[in-house]
Amino acid sequence: MTGRSNNMSVTTSSSRRLATAACPPPRPQVRKPPGRLACVVAILVAAALPMSAMADRIIRKDLNKDGQVDQVAHFDSKGRLRLLEVDSNGNGVMDRFQHYEDRQMVRVEGDLDDDGQIDVRDYYADGRRQRQERLGPDGRVRQKALFDEQDTPVRVSQDTTSDGRLDTEWQYAQGEVVTARRDTDGDGQADVWNTYTEGQPVRIQ
Repeated sequence: MTGRSNNMSVTTSSSRRLATAACPPPRPQVRKPPGRLACVVAILVAAALPMSAMADRIIRKDLNKDGQVDQVAHFDSKGRLRLLEVDSNGNGVMDRFQHYEDRQMVRVEGDLDDDGQIDVRDYYADGRRQRQERLGPDGRVRQKALFDEQDTPVRVSQDTTSDGRLDTEWQYAQGEVVTARRDTDGDGQADVWNTYTEGQPVRIQ
């Protein structure tokens, strides 16, 4: 979505402006970095066996000793961890899926409501989360967030009308929303801008 120059006049109805101002800034899904804790058992098992023994292996573990598997580690043909399935809430359903490449976690997928569908994806690089995608029931991206090195959001885009377009974008500074812009007519260009103070809209253009 590309914005128009602020020098251009913007014509919107008062109801549209009020609706845009009232639209609350979104909060990305807060997730603890899972790679350091959830894969500890898989790493220990891998370290205890030769690489040849881990090739194409699937190892299931019951970490809390309740009789149910709560972690499943998948290894590639070279004995490297490629996927770790985790039951994070102990209900017997795998709800977190950590994907690895070259021994580095690159993506974490989460099923937040245990319905068997992925609801959120976190993308990692160099050990930190860089991007998050929230998915709708149809599997399409409904919200996208970018993070800084402190794992605080710097930009969030959202599909507020469920039409497949990310029509609204919020900019953050030190974790607080400062500006927002919205494409209200679906032409791919922003036509409403908001300025925020302490999380509340104070100016609309």
